[in-house]
Amino acid sequence: MATPSRFADLLRQEIAGLVEEKDSKNTQSATKTALFTLKAFCGEKYPDKGQNFDEISKEELNELLVDFYPNARKKPEKTTRRQH
Repeated sequence: MATPSRFADLLRQEIAGLVEEKDSKNTQSATKTALFTLKAFCGEKYPDKGQNFDEISKEELNELLVDFYPNARKKPEKTTRRQH
């Protein structure tokens, strides 16, 4: 009788799926929100610079983040009129 193997025999597709899903849904959502906020900051503060973060150098990104972190604020809440 063969003993069960301690190690799984995953296919490459299964491994790729695990890698894609390595971050929890909350982490993915937080990352998406943070990138959206950073892009909004850059659009407001530096409209002449593009928002293509895939082509930005590490040094430029570092300078943007140094400016972004101390200046970021919560989004103002919209006020609604109460109905009486």
